[in-house]
Amino acid sequence: MTTVLVAACGAPDDLGFGPLQVRALDPPALRKHFSEEPGPLTGELRALSNGCLVVTIDGVDHVVIWPDGTESVDAGVPVGRYEVTLPAERVLRADVRGGDRFTATGVVADSGGVVVVDLDHPDDDQVGSYLGYCGVDAPPVMFPDAATFVVD
Repeated sequence: MTTVLVAACGAPDDLGFGPLQVRALDPPALRKHFSEEPGPLTGELRALSNGCLVVTIDGVDHVVIWPDGTESVDAGVPVGRYEVTLPAERVLRADVRGGDRFTATGVVADSGGVVVVDLDHPDDDQVGSYLGYCGVDAPPVMFPDAATFVVD
């Protein structure tokens, strides 16, 4: 398994990434990593110490690829308490200790953690850069439809 790391300081939003969204998977070389049909997934949102948001599914952290139109911010009180606003104004909250549990229709990438357009140049696309910065070995999970989110 190849793990890509990018040296940086601050949360992904501070670096101009914003939340990784489904539209970032438009290149066919990226979309092919999500070959299974989406189905119901249940997990807990939490923030890593570097500011990346992950969902823990069956004890495994996965970087989240959110529905288009999703926004996330560090709410600032306390620092490191993130709010994710999905289209239709659903809000999820998390910090390094844990966060909201939810069920939504999604699919885990079948790539073993590496989702890039060009394996020789993983930082040349938004997805590769973001996943490299987050440094999570498990494959990312994509939730394409905000309407499927149910917060427990």
